[in-house]
Amino acid sequence: MKYVLGFLFEYKYYKNPANVRIFANNQLIDEFELTEDINLKNIQPPTADDGADFYNFSKKWTTVYQFVKQLPEKAFVYTLDESIIKNSIRIEITNNNTNYTNGFMTKWSFFKFHSIFLLPTYYLDVKNFIAFGEKQMQIRKNYLTSMMSMMILCNIIYGGRTKIEL
Repeated sequence: MKYVLGFLFEYKYYKNPANVRIFANNQLIDEFELTEDINLKNIQPPTADDGADFYNFSKKWTTVYQFVKQLPEKAFVYTLDESIIKNSIRIEITNNNTNYTNGFMTKWSFFKFHSIFLLPTYYLDVKNFIAFGEKQMQIRKNYLTSMMSMMILCNIIYGGRTKIEL
C-alpha cells in the first residue's frame, strides 16, 4: 500500500539556511535547505464550485470542527510505499541560527509545525475521504452521546452528589 507523508510548517529565516532531512526507517527520503521565510496565508472554506460532495461535507464538518483559516504557504508532500516506512519516520532539522552574544539573543530563525500527516493514498479520492470523515463524525457523536448518558445515570443514582472523572 502507498501512503502520502506531508507536513506544513512556518519558518522564519535568519542569517543562514536551515537544513531539513526526512528519513523513513533510517533511509533518507529527502534533504533540503530553507533559504527564505515560509509564512502563513489565508485560505477560504470550500465553495459549491469546488464540487458538491466536498462542499456539502465541509459544511457538515465545520459544524463539528472550526475551519482552519490560515495555513503555511508551502506543503511538503511525499508518496511512500509501506515497505519503506516499516516502523519509523524521522524529521531532522539543523537550525542554529541566532545572534546570541554574551548571554543575549534578539534575533533567531524558527520552525512552527502546523500539521504532519501520514495518509493512505486511498483517501486522496474525495469520495473516500468524505466517507472516512462521516464515519469519524459518527464515532464522535456516539462517544458524546454515551458520555452524556453516563452523566445523567450517575446524577440519578447518586442524586447529583458525584464527581465524574474521565
